[in-house]
Amino acid sequence: MSPGYSCQAYIAGMNTPAESRMIRISLFMPTDLLKRLRQASATRRVPVAQLVRMAVEQSLGAHRPEPRGGFLREGREKREG
Repeated sequence: MSPGYSCQAYIAGMNTPAESRMIRISLFMPTDLLKRLRQASATRRVPVAQLVRMAVEQSLGAHRPEPRGGFLREGREKREG
């Protein structure tokens, strides 16, 4: 278990469906944007990470990539075509 995480949070993360599990990422942003993000976080009483997720969701909108066929499907199409 990672330091800083309670046992309950760790277990709860393990019991969630695969598509709802969180993956930690790192990103670079200008200092002034980070300052605004932290101010919004404090004002709204929402974690910075949640604001970032909301902004990404809003930016992407309803766009969902179509599933890829994978190597088995591509091979089958080449043989049949």
